[in-house]
Amino acid sequence: MRWLLWKRQCRLLFEEDVGVPDDVLATGNHLLMENSNALIWMRETCARSELVQSWCKSPTGWVKMNVDASVSIDDQTVGVGGIIRDAVGSWQFGFARYVGRCNALLAEIWAIHDGLLHARELGYHRVELESDCLEAVHIVTCQSGAWGGSALLLSINRLLAMDWEVVVRHINRNMNKVADSLAKRGRASSIEPTNFSLPPEGMEDLVIQEQRAMSEDGGLPARDAPMSSDVSVGIG
Repeated sequence: MRWLLWKRQCRLLFEEDVGVPDDVLATGNHLLMENSNALIWMRETCARSELVQSWCKSPTGWVKMNVDASVSIDDQTVGVGGIIRDAVGSWQFGFARYVGRCNALLAEIWAIHDGLLHARELGYHRVELESDCLEAVHIVTCQSGAWGGSALLLSINRLLAMDWEVVVRHINRNMNKVADSLAKRGRASSIEPTNFSLPPEGMEDLVIQEQRAMSEDGGLPARDAPMSSDVSVGIG
């Protein structure tokens, strides 16, 4: 648009008759229309992206374990929580536990550990475990850094080495809202760990919202088994 105006100015200086600047007006309107259409497309694309980033169901024969940790900024008290759902998104099991005091990364690793432990004790053989902490997933799947010899990571390794199939995966926080709510519940209570065979009071609407988002989005594309990525590991 600026180029067209500059061109028009040059013609006014060096040419006697340039006529009515219809070309500038027409082109300007065209560019404005294109810009408006582009903004509409971007908004629609962003809306679709938000929908895709909602919770997704697991393949048939697998269960989905979502885990999270909640850390108090004031005193670093920590709670962890998680939820297991089947291939149609139905609640199978949930847990919430007060851990104590530690940093955020250690808390996320505790959440992964507890999620694996519960899934194993419940007898599941094919588990997708999802956490929204990329660094914790990297530590668990790559076994790198100073964490390699920690007792907590050794316990996770023993769980992963058992006779079952497990995929550990990093996900967006928008896909982990129920687990986050359970972790906050765990942090708020210093009593014994709590297990839930049904959604606890006050959490039903959040579970329904994630199920509804899954239904509208269709969940993950149909596949025979979870797809591995650079931050996922399959054990079995």
